Amino acid sequence: ASLTDVGVIAPAVPYIADAAGALSADLRITGTRHAAIINGTAGATALRFSVPETGVEYRDLNATVRVRESVLEVEQFSVADQAGRRLTAAGRLDVVALDRSGEVDLRIRANDFTLLANAFGEMAVDVDLTAAGTVFSPQIIGRVSVVRGRFEVDRLLEE
Repeated sequence: ASLTDVGVIAPAVPYIADAAGALSADLRITGTRHAAIINGTAGATALRFSVPETGVEYRDLNATVRVRESVLEVEQFSVADQAGRRLTAAGRLDVVALDRSGEVDLRIRANDFTLLANAFGEMAVDVDLTAAGTVFSPQIIGRVSVVRGRFEVDRLLEE
């Protein structure tokens, strides 16, 4: 499957606006509905979108994901905030394990990445996290540091 403009499905995704970019997938699903086996690839190219509630626009979301025997391998994931600073992720997740034993090994990194930029304040973070263990019981190791933060408490209380 290929979708050259995600803007046509964006209205179905709550909290997202102004979406554009392309998605593609080449997946083969076999087995039963209780024991599905998925193999193939999926990707995103030059996605952009905004999150109106936070006031942040994200762009250049590019991702390559491979599924092997139902294990999701994030080969490449990168997205830029409105200032061009990137958040990246790579690793693997066994998202289909029915016995809740699905393993996870995922690394997420970002420097000065914007999470909030609206009338209620602004916040940017440094992130260096590793998730290990299982999908249902992950161990999150690393750090998240607030680089910039300002909250308009009076405006928040008014709302």
